[in-house]
Amino acid sequence: MMSNFTRLSKLEVLKLIKFACLGIKWETIENGFSQLKLLLLNWTDLALWKTSSDHFPCLEPLVLRHCHSLISIPENFANIMTLQLIELDVCRPSVVDSAKKRFSKKLETLS
Repeated sequence: MMSNFTRLSKLEVLKLIKFACLGIKWETIENGFSQLKLLLLNWTDLALWKTSSDHFPCLEPLVLRHCHSLISIPENFANIMTLQLIELDVCRPSVVDSAKKRFSKKLETLS
């Protein structure tokens, strides 16, 4: 289901709320979200997220709310140069830890 959104080449904002898309695994494809600036996932059963920073080259904020099943934020999100904010609300401690790890690496790179 999520792959259908990749066909919207000019999509800048994607807000998936209250199980708008079901499935525990999401693998993005190259050039799938080339213009996406904001991604909000709210109340999803997503657990495994496989992606590349190249798949979200314009992403600025990433907002994850009530993503109880998600295990972590993709490791290479630290390589998204435009990413300014990761907002987490009611997520697993492992998601919070992965966000801290990703941002600390990014901050070290900027220093």
